[in-house]
Amino acid sequence: MANLMLFFITFLFIFGWKITDSLDIIFLISCVTSFITLIILRPTFPKLIAIIISLLLVISLYSGVIVILHGAADEQIFLRSVRSMINFIGGFSIAYLYVRKFGEKFSFQISHHIFLSIGLHAVIILLMYLNDTLRNLVYELASTMNVVNDTTPIALGYRIPGLTYGLSTTSVVQMVGLLLLPYLLQHVNKSVWKPVYLFSAVLIVISIFLTGRTGLLFLVILFPLAMLFGNSKKERMNIVRSAFSFLKIGVVGALLYFSFSFLIKFLPAYFQEYTIAKAGEVTQFFTNSGNTETTVAIKSMYFLPTDALTFMFGSSNSGRGDLGYIPSDVGFILLIFSIGIIGLIIMLSVYLLSMNIALKTYFLDKKIAVVTLLVLLSSLMLNFKEVALFTRNQWSIQSLLICTCIYIVYMQREWKKS
Repeated sequence: MANLMLFFITFLFIFGWKITDSLDIIFLISCVTSFITLIILRPTFPKLIAIIISLLLVISLYSGVIVILHGAADEQIFLRSVRSMINFIGGFSIAYLYVRKFGEKFSFQISHHIFLSIGLHAVIILLMYLNDTLRNLVYELASTMNVVNDTTPIALGYRIPGLTYGLSTTSVVQMVGLLLLPYLLQHVNKSVWKPVYLFSAVLIVISIFLTGRTGLLFLVILFPLAMLFGNSKKERMNIVRSAFSFLKIGVVGALLYFSFSFLIKFLPAYFQEYTIAKAGEVTQFFTNSGNTETTVAIKSMYFLPTDALTFMFGSSNSGRGDLGYIPSDVGFILLIFSIGIIGLIIMLSVYLLSMNIALKTYFLDKKIAVVTLLVLLSSLMLNFKEVALFTRNQWSIQSLLICTCIYIVYMQREWKKS
């Protein structure tokens, strides 16, 4: 029962939807778990957790001052910063509950539940794509159309965000499940969970197709890195085993191709006309020197504030609020307009510190360290396209993985002391 409850908490912590414009289930889960953990259970705070929370507090206070100085007309960056701090504390609290329940096996259980959460979300995405009634019901439950434009592919059913409110961001969130797959398969070589993982992986790939091509592009780039650096030298040098694996992959691939050719007849006509056509941009990215319809459009969105004060400190303008529209989607550009280069550096320091923590974990738990590093890197990569730092769903996963790495290091130190 406790195992199921932790999975339920993890799923809602990652994919909890909005209740009001300023309140979502992720925030509520963070508050409840933080109260249970910090007030009732009272765990020891690892030093690295305190440092990250301190940095998040600094960016919250800094963005709050910038917002106040500019008349509190656009509070988005301040609310994002405060939410990220509270959600990280929630992530720490949830990670502690796993440590308390599973002991040394906690890192596998967290990864297991994150993967299953992403797999369940993939099922929701696929069902929403196939059933208009269910899609509209979920959109009503999550108030999706209050957040997204009703003329977008989301409203038309061409692209499905599931319980989230983004497309590229959601596709990258779904991709995280596939980065976790090698780590999980290593632990369940002869378990009943192995076919569950593999089947879920297929559903996750489909869900990425239905949400955004960015996830596909990042998968092509990051998954080989997860395999290369997440495996031991012995595993990489096992040529015979690899040859058999490639043979198996070829057979499975052929079966999937014929199955897909059969199933495509039952999918909406716009699957081929829109989804497959859009996914083709991933191939175009590699065959056309990175020039696609999307990348060409993004190139024109790179520009900086002409005012020196705005460049240094920001103006609190998120580019999508009452202070006026900024004709750019690029995360780094919008954040500079909002909190300046100083605020951006403080934000990036959280990610850089977390990546350093993952590197410290590498010799203790290679696979979870590599996954954490790549998941953090994916946010920095996506931020070249849109605002991707401290986004709701990604940051929830990142908080859990960062705290997992911290606890791995912390438990190792405590073991040495004893």
